[in-house]
Amino acid sequence: MCPDNPDKPSAQIFKQLAHTLDSEDYTPDTPLLTSLIHSLPLNVYAKDTEGRFIFANRQYCGSVNLEHSEIIGKNDFEIHPGEMAEKYRQDDRKIMESRQPVTIEEAWQSIGGKRGYVQVVKAPLFDAEEQDKVIGTVGIFWDITDRKQAEIDLAEERNLLRTLIDNLPDAIYVKDKSGRFLVANSRVAKIMGANHHRDLIGKTDFDYYHREYAKKYHNDEQQILKNNKPLYDLEETVRIGDGTLRWFLTSKIPLNNINGEVIGIIGVGHDISQRREEENQRQRLEAQLQHAQRIETVGTLVAGIAHDFNNHLSVINGYAELLTLLPNTESSQREEFAKKILQAGKSAAVLTNQLMAFSKKQVIQPRIVDFNSLLSDIVNLLRPILGEHIDVELDLDPDIHHVEIDPTQVEQVVMNMAVNSRDAMPQGGTFRLATENIRLEEQATNNQTPFNLPAGDYIRLTVYDSGTGIQKEIRDRVFEPFFSTKEKNKGTGLGLSTVLGIIQQNGGTIELRADETPGTTFEIYLPGKMNVTDDILTESKTTDVDGGNETIFIAEDEQNVRALTQTILLAKGYKVFCGADGEDALRIISQNNLSVDLLLTDIIMPNINGKELAEKLLKQHPKMKVLFMSGYSDDTLSRYDISQKGTDFIRKPFKTDILTRKVRDLLDDG
Repeated sequence: MCPDNPDKPSAQIFKQLAHTLDSEDYTPDTPLLTSLIHSLPLNVYAKDTEGRFIFANRQYCGSVNLEHSEIIGKNDFEIHPGEMAEKYRQDDRKIMESRQPVTIEEAWQSIGGKRGYVQVVKAPLFDAEEQDKVIGTVGIFWDITDRKQAEIDLAEERNLLRTLIDNLPDAIYVKDKSGRFLVANSRVAKIMGANHHRDLIGKTDFDYYHREYAKKYHNDEQQILKNNKPLYDLEETVRIGDGTLRWFLTSKIPLNNINGEVIGIIGVGHDISQRREEENQRQRLEAQLQHAQRIETVGTLVAGIAHDFNNHLSVINGYAELLTLLPNTESSQREEFAKKILQAGKSAAVLTNQLMAFSKKQVIQPRIVDFNSLLSDIVNLLRPILGEHIDVELDLDPDIHHVEIDPTQVEQVVMNMAVNSRDAMPQGGTFRLATENIRLEEQATNNQTPFNLPAGDYIRLTVYDSGTGIQKEIRDRVFEPFFSTKEKNKGTGLGLSTVLGIIQQNGGTIELRADETPGTTFEIYLPGKMNVTDDILTESKTTDVDGGNETIFIAEDEQNVRALTQTILLAKGYKVFCGADGEDALRIISQNNLSVDLLLTDIIMPNINGKELAEKLLKQHPKMKVLFMSGYSDDTLSRYDISQKGTDFIRKPFKTDILTRKVRDLLDDG
C-alpha cells in the first residue's frame, strides 16, 4: 500500500523526523532509516501546521486502509469521523503552541473502520534548517484496544459490584488481617456513623464502636484468621450511629490470596432487628394469650372452689361456735374440735394457694416433681370444675419417672383439658388421668422416633373423657389458636393451643389418639428423669423449734393476724411489740426506745408500707433482721421490689412451725 521507496517529499520528512529524534547521523539517502520507519509495528505519521498529512508509514496506511498517495495532503476530517478529527486537530494546535510532546490514550477510528483505542506519543515537528521553527506535528501510536477493553470491562465490573453492594440492604465489608477496612458499602458506613464508605478505608471497628463491641468483633475475626474457617449465622448486636441497638445475622469468611494464604476476612451482615422484635412480640402475645386462658379458666375454677371453700368455712365456723357455746365441753372433745378447725383451715389455705398459683402471671420455674403426687393434688381442683355429675378417675403407675416442669404449667394443662371434657359431657360421664413410663426408640426405617422426639425415657399422660368426641373433619385443627367447636362467645379457642405450647416448651408433645371408641383420648409425652434422689424432692421437715428472749416487733394492719402472730411468738419466749402500720410502728419504737432484733412486717399497709418501714428502721438498727410477710400474689408484690437476693419472706397463711423456724434461723444468722 505504501511505497517501498519514499519520494522526495518523504525523504524530506525523514530528515525532519530525524531532527525531531535528535539523530545527528541522518542523511537523506540512508535507506536503512527509510526501511526502519516503514517496518516498525507502530503507526508513524506527520502533519503540517494546517493539519495535512505529509507522511505516513506502511503500518499507518494499513491501519486506515488507504494508499500512501491517498493520505498525503489530506487532513483528519477526511480520514477519521468528525468528532475524533476535531479532537486530533485541537491536540495538534496545543502541541504546536506548547512545543512539548504529550503521551495520551484516546479513541481511534478510521472512516468505515472499527472503533478502537490507541496510545499516542505526539510531538511538535521542527524545521531541519531553522531548528526553532515548528512546521507541524509528528506522532507515533500503537493499538491498545484489547488492554483498554479489559480495563473498561474491569471498571464496569467494579462499578457493577460497587452499585450492587451499595444498594443491598445488607452490610458488606472486607478487612485485612489487622481488622482495617479495605472495602465497605454504604450500609456499613451508615451503621458506623461515617459520612461515606470511603471514610472507613484504613480504619478499624475501634475507631467507631464502643470498645466492648469492637473487641468482640475483633476476637471473632482473629479466630477466623487463625483457623481459616468461616463463621456462619453469627448473631451480633450493633449500636448504630444514632444510638439505636440493632441485631445482625452475620457470616464471616476468610479471604485468601491466589497462593491460598489468609489475608483478611469478608463479612456480610443482615439486619434481623425487625424479626427479633416480631419474635419478642410473638412471645409476649403468647404469654398474654396463656395468661388470658388461665384467667378464663380461673373464672370457672373460682365458682367450683367457692363450693369447697364454703364447706371448709362451715366446718371452721361450726366447730368454733361449738367451742364458745359449750364452754364445759370435755378437754378431749375441745381438742377434737380444734383439730377439725385446724384441718379445715389448712385445706382452705391449700385451695387459696392453688388458685393464686394458677391465676397469677409468673416466670416459669421448672423443677423436678413427683408427677403422680402432682396429679393427685390437681384432682382436688378438678372436682369442683367438672361438677358432681362427672366421675374423676386416676390410674397412676406407682413407678412413674419424675419430670422437670413448672407445677403450675401442669395445673394449667390439666385444667384446660378438664374444662373441654366437661363441656363434652353435659349429661355426665368419666374423666380419667393415667400415667405410665415409655421409652421411645429410633425406628430402623427412618432413624427417627415417633413424634420426632429425641430417643429416650418419657412419661405418658393419657387424658380421656367419655364425651361426644371430636369429628374426623376437624381433628387436624384442634391445636390451632382461636379454633373452637363451641358456640360463639362460649370459648376462645386458646385451650389446646396453650396446652401444646406448654408441652413443647418442656421438650414433649401431645397427640390426639384416633380411636373409634366413643369419647376423646389425648396422649401427652414428657421427658422422664431417672435416678432422682429423695433429697431433691423432699422439702425440709419441720420439727419443734426453740424460742428465745430477743425483741421482735410485728407491723401488721390486720388485727386478727397481728394478734395471732404475737401469741405464737410470745409462746416461744420472745419479747413482742406490735404496731397497726408503719407509722404506728415508728412511733411505738421511738417512744419506748426499743432495740429491735427482728422486724416482722406485712409488706402492703396503709401510710408507710413494710418496705419503707424496714428502710427507716435499719438506719437506726443496722443489725436488725427483717422478715417480710404477705398474702398477695407475686404480681402485686413485684411493685415493692423485695425480690432481690438476701430478702427474707414468708407467705400467708403460714404454719406456726414454719414461722418460728424462720424467725429462729434469722436471729441465729450472724
